Amino acid sequence: MYSDTFKRIAVAAAATLLLAPAAQAGVLVVGYSPDQTSGSIALVGGADLTPTGVTQSLAGKATGLAWGAGSIFAATQGGGTSYLQRFNTALQNTDTATISSYQFGPLAYAGSTLLAGFDGFIDSGVVGVDNSLDFVPGSYIDLPEPSGLAFGGDSLFVAYGSTLSRYDTTGALLDSVDFSAFADFGPLTFGGGKLFAGLTVATFGGDAYAVAAFDPFDLSSMNFAVDLDSAALGLAYGDGGLFVSEAHSVAKYDAASGDKTAFLDLGALYAGPLTFIPQITRPEDPCSSRTCDPGGAVPEPGSWALMIIGFGGVGATLRQRRRLGTATA
Repeated sequence: MYSDTFKRIAVAAAATLLLAPAAQAGVLVVGYSPDQTSGSIALVGGADLTPTGVTQSLAGKATGLAWGAGSIFAATQGGGTSYLQRFNTALQNTDTATISSYQFGPLAYAGSTLLAGFDGFIDSGVVGVDNSLDFVPGSYIDLPEPSGLAFGGDSLFVAYGSTLSRYDTTGALLDSVDFSAFADFGPLTFGGGKLFAGLTVATFGGDAYAVAAFDPFDLSSMNFAVDLDSAALGLAYGDGGLFVSEAHSVAKYDAASGDKTAFLDLGALYAGPLTFIPQITRPEDPCSSRTCDPGGAVPEPGSWALMIIGFGGVGATLRQRRRLGTATA
């Protein structure tokens, strides 16, 4: 069921957003949970973090979100089972895959491939998924459990533990920096020519939390940091803004200066992963003819396809799936 709390947050401002001109900023997709077990997603105005009142329940708690191929992809975990779900921009569920034995976390979309970080009983890493939520045979990078994924500048960025790595479009490792005791990494996002990473930094006074901007071509070079009150749970970039979720809130920062420009208090709700959809008009008319397909159909294939060197038969293990019918409006 939808969260009544989130709906109450939206009531005061939703009417204003619905009447806004079509040429507004993009829309932020926010994963959230009332109890840290179940989960939902909601559309929030990217300009000022005004909730639209458009929400949808998930198969479990959101552990990853990504935007691509005119769809929102969600990794969820509930009742000991992992799910990959696909939604159109009206938040109608168009496909669900059920996965046994693996837990999925951060997601990133690259060309025509969804990249999913996962953790299993005997292995972990990143695996490729096509637009029908079928796992791509052999598309596997063997890594410790990823805490963050991002794609940009023809590169795949992966964070795990205190390590930040960059791969090219063939799956070859280009750069990897282990920050050792300095920091543990959380979510990643790419935008404006920068890689943004959530950090938990060990200090003599205890842990400190921040989001830092890195040079994507020199991961040892940090540009600036935004201090946080708690660990970053989700990051997204859009319209020159950096969106950060932590604990029970979502904030928007100027990606150049780090100044906070908008804030959304979620009350008792727990915040989760984020993703950004550019150039959405309004919730009841979610797609312009030039940006996406409201029915969630697969668009023309992208020119980029991830070619990852395989380390095992993970695809065969992951292919168990259960289709759900398209939800009605």
